[in-house]
Amino acid sequence: MEDDSRSTYIFSSDAQGNVQLVVEDEEGKPGMRASKQSPGKDLQTKRQPVNLPADVLDAYTGQYQIEGGPTLNITRSDGKLAVTMVQGGKSMQIGLLTPESKTRFFMEDDPRST
Repeated sequence: MEDDSRSTYIFSSDAQGNVQLVVEDEEGKPGMRASKQSPGKDLQTKRQPVNLPADVLDAYTGQYQIEGGPTLNITRSDGKLAVTMVQGGKSMQIGLLTPESKTRFFMEDDPRST
């Protein structure tokens, strides 16, 4: 969907009156989907960090190989997970993942975290 002039925007409502938007490409294949939000509703709710025990965080530490790409090194750092990308002998620190549940984390620089 690089050229919006060839995309089709389709609005529909379900039985409860919830409005949906689907954007189809020039071949009629659906791409982006969106739901209409109620007026005044905060579209990006603030993230709520939680504290996890060290053993839970340690279970997620290690090296993760991205298919056909770099390796991610995950380490524990002050109750969070630090992410470093390694490729071709070079490493780059990506950021810190803050827990919001036992299995869900968010990046510190996510605008919803402030």
